Amino acid sequence: MNSSLNKKILESELRYRKGNLLYNQGEVSKAETSWENSTFEENSQTEQSSAEKSNSSPPYIRTIGAVLLTAVCFYAILFSLFPREPDALSLWMQSQQQQQNRSFWDEWWDTGRPSISFNRTPFGSEDWLQQFRENLRDLIDREDHDRSASRQEFENWLDQNQKKRSQPKPVNHYILTGRGLFNVRNFDEAIATYQEGLHYADRPEHLGELFRELGTAYYYQGYQLQADGLAKYDLRLVKNSVDSYLQAEKFTSGPYLYGNMGWGFYLLEDFEKSVEYSQRALALDPTLVYVRMNLGISFLRMHEYTKAFLAYQSIRPLEPDFEEYDGGIRDLKELKLQFPGSHPFTDFILGFIMMEQGRFLDSRAALTTFLNSSFAANSWKAKAQEMIRMMSEG
Repeated sequence: MNSSLNKKILESELRYRKGNLLYNQGEVSKAETSWENSTFEENSQTEQSSAEKSNSSPPYIRTIGAVLLTAVCFYAILFSLFPREPDALSLWMQSQQQQQNRSFWDEWWDTGRPSISFNRTPFGSEDWLQQFRENLRDLIDREDHDRSASRQEFENWLDQNQKKRSQPKPVNHYILTGRGLFNVRNFDEAIATYQEGLHYADRPEHLGELFRELGTAYYYQGYQLQADGLAKYDLRLVKNSVDSYLQAEKFTSGPYLYGNMGWGFYLLEDFEKSVEYSQRALALDPTLVYVRMNLGISFLRMHEYTKAFLAYQSIRPLEPDFEEYDGGIRDLKELKLQFPGSHPFTDFILGFIMMEQGRFLDSRAALTTFLNSSFAANSWKAKAQEMIRMMSEG
C-alpha cells in the first residue's frame, strides 16, 4: 500500500476521533458532520482499492490468454504456408459435408492443411461404393426381422449392380483411356488398351477409330528422336502401324488417315503405295502441307525429279508458316544421313525449301553442294545457278 493511501486512512481516523470529541462537548451536529466525512473517505478508499485489485488480473488468466493467442497464430501460419491439392478422400468428405449444416467450429477447423501427400493410395468412386456396400450390409444384418423385405430388395439391387459392373466397359472408355495414355507417352499401355477395346467393338465407327488410334500409337512407339533433332524408326513397329491403318481403312476414311499411311509406306520403302495414299489424302484435303512433302520425297526416291520438285513447289500457293517446312527439311536430312551421296537431288530440294523460308545463306550452301555433286542432269544444275543468282540480286 503506497504512502498517499496511508495518509488518507490517517486523516479519516482523525476526523472520526474529532467527531467523538465534539460529541462529548455537546456539539452533536458538528460531530455527525465529522463522522460522515470520515465514512465518505473510507468508502472512497475501499472503492479505489477494489478498482486496483480488479485491474490486476490473476497470473493464470494471462497464461490462458497467451496459450489461446499462440494457438490461433499457429493455426493461421499452417493455413497460409502449407497449401495442398485436395485428394479424392478430401473431395468426397467435402461434398458430403456441404450437404449438411456445419457448425462454426467445423468451418473454422476444416482447412485442408497441412497434409502429407506422398505414399497415399488414391481413392476412387468404386472404392467408396464398395465400402458403402459393406457398411450397409453390416447395418442391415443388425436390423430386426420386420425389415426382411427391405433387406431382400437391397440384396437384389446389389446383385444387379454387380452384374452391370462385370459387363464390358463402353468402347469409348477404351478410346479415351488409350488417348490419355498416349498423351503421356505411355505407348505400351495405350496399345494394350486399344487392343482390349477391339474385343468389345461391334460398330464400324468404333472399329475404325480403334484401329486408327492403334496405328498412331505403334508409329510413335517406334519413333526415336536423336540428339541432332533427326529421327530413327523401328521398322517393325512402323509395319504394325501401317497394318493397323489398313484395318482402319475397312471401316473409315479421311485425309489424315491416308496421309499417315502414305508416310508409313515411305518408311517401309513401298514408294508406289506411298504416292497412292498421299494423293488420296490430297484429294480429300489439298491444304495438307506435310502430305505434299511426303509425296515429293517419295518421288525423289523413285528418281522422278520433276514430279518431286513440282510436289514441293505446289506448297508455295498455300503460304505455309515457317515451321511447316521444318518437318520436310528433317526428312531430307535423314535421307542424306541414311544414304550419303546416293541422292544428290536432295540438296537441290533442300536449297529450294530454304529459299522459300528466306534462309538464303543455308539455301546457297545446299545449292552449291548440289552443283558440286555428280548429278548428271545439267538442266537442274542450271536452275540451281539461277536460284543462287536470284538470291544474290534480291
